[in-house]
Amino acid sequence: MTADLIKGGRLILFFSLLLGLTGCGTVPKIIFLKDPLSSEEHLRLGLSYEGQGQWDLALSEYEAALKKGGSPSVIYGYRGNVYFSKKDYASAKDAYQKSLSENPQNGPVLNNLAFVYLVQKKNLKEAERLIRSAIEIDPSRKPYYLDTLGTVFLERDEPDLALSAYREAEALAPGDLAFLRHLETHQKRVLDLMEKTPSGEGDSSLGEETDGF
Repeated sequence: MTADLIKGGRLILFFSLLLGLTGCGTVPKIIFLKDPLSSEEHLRLGLSYEGQGQWDLALSEYEAALKKGGSPSVIYGYRGNVYFSKKDYASAKDAYQKSLSENPQNGPVLNNLAFVYLVQKKNLKEAERLIRSAIEIDPSRKPYYLDTLGTVFLERDEPDLALSAYREAEALAPGDLAFLRHLETHQKRVLDLMEKTPSGEGDSSLGEETDGF
């Protein structure tokens, strides 16, 4: 009851002020501000905020870019990256899937969705399928996709396949020294694992794709 009275009192005060202003001939004008930024400008702002770790501001800018007519596939992909950084993997998965529904040929998003499954330690066969599809669609980034694939194999306890993927990535990698050091670390990890737990006969190659895509 008290809350209703307070709310009513505020409304009465507002209208009283408005009537008082009307009597003086100075009716307040409501001004609608127009967003002056383009979709691309909102997108750049979002990327800047993302780079600074300001996740909520980045999401807000990506939403504004979407409303301004930006590419849904691109924007949902960026939103997925933000959610992944926030460790909100359910939202990241949803955003990546929306991106792929707009453009199924987006290699980085295919890879990133696979990485969500990898972090969650589930749907690892689907993760492999997504990465192989990314490699086929976007061979220019194959070394980086192979890195993800190797980690999927490692999580599936297939060290021979993991080592093969990492070595192929290393052979194809550009002059990215940080990435090469990253691959060396992964290979050492796999070799140490294989020494401790000798595996049976296994296929040391990536083999042919069998998922029919």
